[in-house]
Amino acid sequence: MKRTAGCFRVRSSLLLALCWLAGAVWSLAADPPVLERLVPAGGQRGTTVTAKLVGKPGEGNVRLQCGSSGLVFRLSEKRDTVDIDISEQAEPGVHLLRLCNDAGASELRPFIVGILPEQQETEPNGRLAEALAVASSAATVNGVLEKAGDVDSWAVSLEAGQTLVASLTASRILGAPMDGVLQVVDGRGTVVAQNDDDCSMDPLVTYTAPAA
Repeated sequence: MKRTAGCFRVRSSLLLALCWLAGAVWSLAADPPVLERLVPAGGQRGTTVTAKLVGKPGEGNVRLQCGSSGLVFRLSEKRDTVDIDISEQAEPGVHLLRLCNDAGASELRPFIVGILPEQQETEPNGRLAEALAVASSAATVNGVLEKAGDVDSWAVSLEAGQTLVASLTASRILGAPMDGVLQVVDGRGTVVAQNDDDCSMDPLVTYTAPAA
C-alpha cells in the first residue's frame, strides 16, 4: 500500500510537470501579430476611416496601440480591418501604430493624419477613360499599386494659367518598395509633364496650363 501510494505521488508530480511543460510550449508557440501596412495609410482630421490591416493579427487579446493622442481604434471581429476615429484636434503628420497581443507586438507602421479632404480609389482606373475625378482643388487621393506597371489615373480640370502640383508619398514615409512615376497627360493622352524621383524615390510634378 505504501509503495502504491508513493508511486501515485510520483506519477501525479510527473503529470503536473508534463501539463506545465505543455502550457509553456503553447505560450511559446503563440506568435505576436504581424502588421505590414494599413490601407489607406491615412485620413483627414475630424473623420472616421476604415483601414484594411495587411498582415497576420495573431491570437488572443489583440489591440492596436499608438503613442499619439487624437486617434481611437475599433478592431473588427475578424481583426482584418479597423475603424479609426480621427479627432479634430489630432496632430497633422505621421503617427506610428502597431498591433499587440500577449505574445508581443508588430513593427511600427505609419498612419498619416492630414488636413485636406481625402478620396479612395476605385478600380478599374488604369486607363485615361477610367480616370477618377478629384473632387476638390486640394485633396489627398489614396490608392494601391498592386504590381509592377500598375497605373492609377485621376482627372483634374485646369484653367489657363493655373498650376497643378502633385506629389507621391510612398517610399520615403510609408516604406513602400516601389519607384513611382507621376505623369500629367492632356485629353488626348499626350504626356505634358513627368517626374520620376524628387525626394528619394517619390516623384513630384508641377504643370501650368497654357493659354488656349
